Amino acid sequence: MLHVVEIIDKLMQGATEPLLCRAEDGKLYVVKGKHAGNRALICEWLGGHLARELGLPVPPFALLRLSPGLLAGSADVAKAGLLGDGTLFGSEFQPLHEEIGQDIVESVDERLRATILLFDWWTGNADRTLVDGEGNPNLLWSELTEEIQVIDHNLTFDFSCKPGIFRSYHIFRDSAVWLRNEAFRADVARKMEAAIDTIPPLWRSLPEEWTESENHLTLPYLHAYLSRFRGDTFWSELL
Repeated sequence: MLHVVEIIDKLMQGATEPLLCRAEDGKLYVVKGKHAGNRALICEWLGGHLARELGLPVPPFALLRLSPGLLAGSADVAKAGLLGDGTLFGSEFQPLHEEIGQDIVESVDERLRATILLFDWWTGNADRTLVDGEGNPNLLWSELTEEIQVIDHNLTFDFSCKPGIFRSYHIFRDSAVWLRNEAFRADVARKMEAAIDTIPPLWRSLPEEWTESENHLTLPYLHAYLSRFRGDTFWSELL
């Protein structure tokens, strides 16, 4: 586990109020902690790993803690207090990327768009929206490399995620047609099946302080929720 050695600044965007920090490896991280809440931190950790299993481009991420004395010795105690002194979630800062805009959507690879759409439906993440230039896409785009980064999984595993709303607002809603492609479905379903096997060890890797207060987001629930893709309804609801 890495230690945060410097709290640089509070980032402008995000209800979880992340902070830009430097860790002992010298890298900058977008860090979430106490203010985000344990459920959000669990979702970030599991969501990031599942996205990787599906081959999605996700910035490197890690568990972190504040270096001893940093919380009390911080120049801005209020900012440091947003993190707290427990285990933190950090995603490597992407300085060459900016939030994706409506004009960039068509520049993203078609298969990748469809996979992101499917991943969000599978994990119950309705928080990747963009309609007429308005929304919260939670995707970063680099003009230099023309590459996308998938970020912010804190609202995954949403019990109330409804197909109608999801289809209406997701940034890549038009890519649902790919679900009619049998080869695409078979390939992604194989990856989803393998990803489910990673859930138990991933759950065990979570800090106990995150899971001990969670009564709803449990290992049995996650297994059942993610297994929905084995039924036809899961696929038809997106078409």
